[in-house]
Amino acid sequence: MVQPPFNAEAFIKIVAIPYNMTQEELKTTSRITTGLMSSNKQDWGTPKEFITWIEENFSMKIDLDVCAHSENNKCDAYFTIEDNAFDQDWYCVNGWMNPPYNNIVGFLEKCIEEVFVMNNAENMWVLIPARTDTKWFHDLVVPWAEHIYFIKGRIHHKTAGNEKQGSSPFPSMLIHFTCAEELDGAWRYQMKTLRVPKDARGFSK
Repeated sequence: MVQPPFNAEAFIKIVAIPYNMTQEELKTTSRITTGLMSSNKQDWGTPKEFITWIEENFSMKIDLDVCAHSENNKCDAYFTIEDNAFDQDWYCVNGWMNPPYNNIVGFLEKCIEEVFVMNNAENMWVLIPARTDTKWFHDLVVPWAEHIYFIKGRIHHKTAGNEKQGSSPFPSMLIHFTCAEELDGAWRYQMKTLRVPKDARGFSK
C-alpha cells in the first residue's frame, strides 16, 4: 500500500477534532452554497455523460456511488441520504463521490479514511468545486490526492430526477485518491487541466 503523507493514527486524531473554518471562509462558503446548494438544491447530480467520459478516458468502471439519489445513481451499488454514507463501509475498486457542497469537508475526511486508513476503497474519484483558496483544499486534497484535474469549462448539473438543473457558477476539479501500490511514477501527484468535451459536461449538442 502507498503510504499516506502522514500516518493513520495522526489522521484519526485530526478528524476527531471538528473542522474549524475562519469566519471569512465560512462567509465565502455560505455565498457559494446559497448560489448553488440552497435548501431546495442539495441534489445537484453529475451528468451521466460525464461519468461515461471519465470511465472511457481513465479505463475504469465506477462500482460505488457514495452520494447518490435513487434516480441519478451512477452504478448499481450506491448510498442515498437515507443510507447515510458516513455509517457505511465503502468497499469498491472505483468509487464515485459528488458530495453535497455544504459538507465537502466531512465527505473528504470520510473518503480519506476509507482509502488510506480502512483500505476499503482502492480508488475514489471526487468531483468538487475548484476552491484552491480554502483550508480543506490544502489540508485534505493536496497532501492525499494522487491526481488533481482542473476541468476546463463548467459542468451542467442534473437534478435528483435526472433533469437538467443548470451550469455550475464556479469551476470544478476531479480528484483521484488511491491506495494502489503500482502506479506509473510519471503520473504521481500531478495537477493538470482536464479538457472534457461540452457534451460530456452535460450540455446538449
